[in-house]
Amino acid sequence: MNDATSNHGAQAAFYADQSRADTWVVTVIGEVDLGDRDRFDAVVERALAGSPTKLVFDLAGARFLDSSVLRVLAAAAGGTALLEVRTPAPIVRRLIELSGLAELLPIVE
Repeated sequence: MNDATSNHGAQAAFYADQSRADTWVVTVIGEVDLGDRDRFDAVVERALAGSPTKLVFDLAGARFLDSSVLRVLAAAAGGTALLEVRTPAPIVRRLIELSGLAELLPIVE
């Protein structure tokens, strides 16, 4: 399954793929801010609807996430047994750390 959404300027794109029966991967590309939050939230909700044991956020292509998007990530952590954030760019990693969400959103390189 695949669900993709992008904004009008193609600055941000989100993809939710079921990689295994118990795992969903949400890929984030571009700069994601308040204007993208509803679409991003819908993609995350789609992934969570399958009741995955593990939810992975692949942030390798994310250049920026604002606080509203970080709140969606934090809320997703409560919706699944295991959550991880993969390969965030240094700026995105720093935002997660500064927000105090590093324990809730474990980073895997």
